[in-house]
Amino acid sequence: MKHRLLSLVLVLCLLAGFPAAPAEAGADTSVPKIVRTGYTLPDPSVANPDEVPRTGYIYEYQQMIASFNNWQYEYVYHTWSQMLKELENGDIDLMANVSYTPERAKKYNFSAFPLRIETYYIFVPVDKADEYPNAEALRGKKVGVARSTTTDDQLREWNEKNQAGIQIVEFKDFQSRRDALDRGDIDAIAEFTSRVEIGTYVVPVVRYGSSNSYIAVSKKRPDILKEVNEALAMINVYNPAFQVNLSQKYFLHSADAAILTAEDRLWFKKHGTIRIGYLRHMAPFIEEGPDGEARGMFRDLINHGFKAFELDNTVEYVPYDDPDELKQDLIAHKINASLPVYDTPWEDEKLHLLQTPNVVSMQMYCVSRTDEPTTKDTIIAVADDLPPQLKFVKEYFPDNEIRHYKTEDEVIEALHKGEADAAFMNPYLISIYLQGETKLHQTLLDNTENLTIAVSPVDHPLFMAISRMNTLWGESSIRESLLRHTDESFVPSFWYFVQRHYKEVLLLTAFGVMLLTFIIAFAVFRTRQQRQADRIARHDFLTGLENRRAYDEQILALEKNPPQHCAISMIDINGLKAANDTIGHKAGDELIRGVAACLKKTFADPRCAGAPYFGYRIGGDEFTVICLVDDALFCQIVETFRGHIAAWKGEFCDALSISFGWANHEEFPEASIDELLHKADKRMYADKAAYYRQAGIDRRKH
Repeated sequence: MKHRLLSLVLVLCLLAGFPAAPAEAGADTSVPKIVRTGYTLPDPSVANPDEVPRTGYIYEYQQMIASFNNWQYEYVYHTWSQMLKELENGDIDLMANVSYTPERAKKYNFSAFPLRIETYYIFVPVDKADEYPNAEALRGKKVGVARSTTTDDQLREWNEKNQAGIQIVEFKDFQSRRDALDRGDIDAIAEFTSRVEIGTYVVPVVRYGSSNSYIAVSKKRPDILKEVNEALAMINVYNPAFQVNLSQKYFLHSADAAILTAEDRLWFKKHGTIRIGYLRHMAPFIEEGPDGEARGMFRDLINHGFKAFELDNTVEYVPYDDPDELKQDLIAHKINASLPVYDTPWEDEKLHLLQTPNVVSMQMYCVSRTDEPTTKDTIIAVADDLPPQLKFVKEYFPDNEIRHYKTEDEVIEALHKGEADAAFMNPYLISIYLQGETKLHQTLLDNTENLTIAVSPVDHPLFMAISRMNTLWGESSIRESLLRHTDESFVPSFWYFVQRHYKEVLLLTAFGVMLLTFIIAFAVFRTRQQRQADRIARHDFLTGLENRRAYDEQILALEKNPPQHCAISMIDINGLKAANDTIGHKAGDELIRGVAACLKKTFADPRCAGAPYFGYRIGGDEFTVICLVDDALFCQIVETFRGHIAAWKGEFCDALSISFGWANHEEFPEASIDELLHKADKRMYADKAAYYRQAGIDRRKH
């Protein structure tokens, strides 16, 4: 909230600090402003650069800025150094991803907000990585770098300051450096890690600098600088997760995340065995398995992280029953780390412990005998062998009476007996403990449970490594591990079966028939458990559609086996923010559910029968529909869907408006799935811009 307030203050300051440009007589403010921007191509020899699909972190950031300001970009293609000269001369209006220097600030203006931090490394070919164990191995080697760039300036400064003895060779563009490296004319290249062309054919050896990346604007265009700053500030206020989502999309496995400094690596070599304490009954996150060894998602995470960092330390897992004993042993440095820890950094700060960023975040469920909402009079049951459960209750329901039980099984029994009114569980605990349960209600909450890892501050190198392991492994892998260990932890006993099917058991007199029934029911339980766990991981609970993870898996499958017919639609809700701000979030949720309902009606419509389709909610108000149909049937589907949208009416909102973009193989027969997505997304944004122009609405306020 503080950051948003500061951003709003900055917007007001920016508005006050720049005089309003005089409006031209008769000017149509709905017409997009043409902004000339420089753009570099991986291959400068391309005949028609405007036909090359544009993508990447900086490109999407520029598109968001343009959408806030009603801009239309006119792209100018040159080398990086040539475009900087054109920016200085005022021949182009702006360039993105420009590092700040005092010398450059004399030639052109810089945005108030940085787009991201660029980190500079010297990269060598993968097949020669073993020849460069440290920076000293680069002495006398030829390193290629882009001419007249911050990358070049910082490399020369690092080389001189450290007396590294490298030979710096300048090139006009990235492709020429890549070709020289392939031919063996140079030994390494100096680049920033976010460059998408880096790929996997090179690996970083040494970091030699970093800088913030900004938007640079011609000094002849103060109007554009003002609009850039306003857009950046408003993006930070209205869409604070924008940078994070872009980073996850483009830099999830960035080279930065897998690098340890020489000093940190030396610490691991000297330290030897790493001792990690864990709570014995925290499945599927971690638990003591039947063989006495730790198993669970957190162990998988640590194993993957040590492999990614190429660390050969032995990791010893120490089980605990008492969370207080676990914490005290960490403070006394009898162990190096403890897991899992509920996300309360202020508590660990008081104990002088370090807490990593969240490893896993889950929406919670209220489990009760009725579906009545939780009030201050609700008696809540917690399991003492699940400390995060108690932390969750104290944080979100501090005034309620709490009754303690030893295990989760005892909590469930207390709910059945009426000793307590409710308990709170994450979806994985529900899959383990409530399979086949019909008497207890499960209600999804807005609150989340966040689990992380605590590390002793004397083991700071370990903290730095563990803090990045979830980034290296990826959210999808974490969820897959949780599902696998959930299935592993749920092993229904004979009495579990008998208690829930006692009537059937009493009717069976023959032992053989009873045994056969048990085996069949056991298989059904296991199948249902797996289906429910899979549904939780791929299900969007607000709309009933599949979520972003299911969407990513479907796109991957289609890319591997391209279908003969494919039409992709991108859908975005118009006016969602206005509904949230003026009516409330219930209205916004109603609009989101409304789109999903119209999609479901469309594919249930007899006119669209037999259409293989996949519908997903991939973001807040963003939907994607994939139809494996020919052009004629797709047109029928679109017409039917638009009819349902036009006829929709909700409790809070009278109408539903969407921006819609599509692309199919009939129109673009040679396009890949990724290219169809890009074209559909571009058309959707054009449709949204047209909507705001026709409605006479300032898009920056909606």
